[in-house]
Amino acid sequence: MQGPSAGEAVLLVHSIMSDGESWARQAAWLARTYQVVAIDLPGHGRAPVAGEVTLPGLADAITRLADTLGLARFHFMGVSLGAMIGFDLATRHAARLASLVACDAPSSTPDNYGALWDERIARARRDGMAALADETLARWFTPATLAEQPALVARVREQILKTPVEGYAHCARAISRFDYRDGLARSPVRATLTAGEADGVIVPAMREQARAMPHAQWVEIPGAGHLPQLENPAAFEAMMAGHFGKA
Repeated sequence: MQGPSAGEAVLLVHSIMSDGESWARQAAWLARTYQVVAIDLPGHGRAPVAGEVTLPGLADAITRLADTLGLARFHFMGVSLGAMIGFDLATRHAARLASLVACDAPSSTPDNYGALWDERIARARRDGMAALADETLARWFTPATLAEQPALVARVREQILKTPVEGYAHCARAISRFDYRDGLARSPVRATLTAGEADGVIVPAMREQARAMPHAQWVEIPGAGHLPQLENPAAFEAMMAGHFGKA
């Protein structure tokens, strides 16, 4: 945990095939005012593979961690898989959330999502995580970033490659089918939904979801795709300043 012990808590959760280090810059920004915990999900970063997982199970694990840390309430910020966990928290554990920042994640899955993840899992098990690296980077980053920020791209590639195949598989299966739209439409949690402008169909889906929530705002991050906190951190922190106040 970083930051002043008297500060409110912010829990940060990463995308699939990543880890808590992906929040390093934002954690430092927040830690001037808040207590900050960047979490590694099962089978990612320093966390061991934990067998089959579900989104509700991961959300429940977050609340148990908060209990262990003595946090009755906390702010939550997640990207991709992390945001999906945030949607679960906002629907089933709303009383625990001081606020939510959900980045680059749909609130429901299309019909083909299960088959898509099954195919990726099968390739990873057959050929290793390297088989997914190039296509994942092409989905996550804009062409300009791929061409002009080789150090960033190499760092994220290394995170993908070091993710255990079964850690990836269990988390991928957890996000193959879900629908939080009705629960979010009733959630009392103050929220910011945000996405990189180049993140395809996720952008209009999240914009529409924000409009359907009673206490949500929508912020689009320019010059970024699926991981805007890495690709355009300055614009991402401007969004954070609007949500959290200037840390």
